[in-house]
Amino acid sequence: MANGAAIVNDISGLTLGTEAAEAAAEGGAGYVLNYSYTVPKHRPDPAPVYGDVVTETVGWMAERLAELEAAGLAREAIAIDPGIAFGKSHDEDIQSLRRLSELRTAGQPLLLAHSRKNYIGSVSGAGPEDRDLETHVTTALAYAQGARIFRVHDVAGTRRTLAMAAAIVSAAPGAFAPDEGSWPWAAGATAPEAIAEKALIDAPPGQRW
Repeated sequence: MANGAAIVNDISGLTLGTEAAEAAAEGGAGYVLNYSYTVPKHRPDPAPVYGDVVTETVGWMAERLAELEAAGLAREAIAIDPGIAFGKSHDEDIQSLRRLSELRTAGQPLLLAHSRKNYIGSVSGAGPEDRDLETHVTTALAYAQGARIFRVHDVAGTRRTLAMAAAIVSAAPGAFAPDEGSWPWAAGATAPEAIAEKALIDAPPGQRW
């Protein structure tokens, strides 16, 4: 933070204590509370058994938020991350993504760090460097459920994905093409050609995340 950092992304889920949260509070930084079943990078043995992974994550978040407030961190400084790939099976990761909106009951901004992770390989078989397409699909679905902060590898592709997701989820009727005359037809283009070209035009200002 002395060098300008504005966010502390604490992947430990407080398994290492509250020092990172206290530093964020002292420095006036934002803080990301990441779900983690155990100390990160240590595979749980035995593996955790969840009754309902999403319900238990929601309860875990409520307890940790109380700890963070007790450590002096303002509630408005905290975003929450469901912890994809932290102490969950690939199936449980996908369940968490399917029910992401339930985490919004905590009232905090929702961050998702899902890019290129192994749950994708379980579904499509793609290797880590070839998972951006599946990541973008997941990003769009997560946006529709209320996630607004995304930690990704392909930033440019994610901007385009979110511009489209925002247009579908939240743009006012008529924001893009209320009538045929509003389309920026290319000179001499037929309608199908122009429609194809329209798909390549960036969303207007205000529709980006």
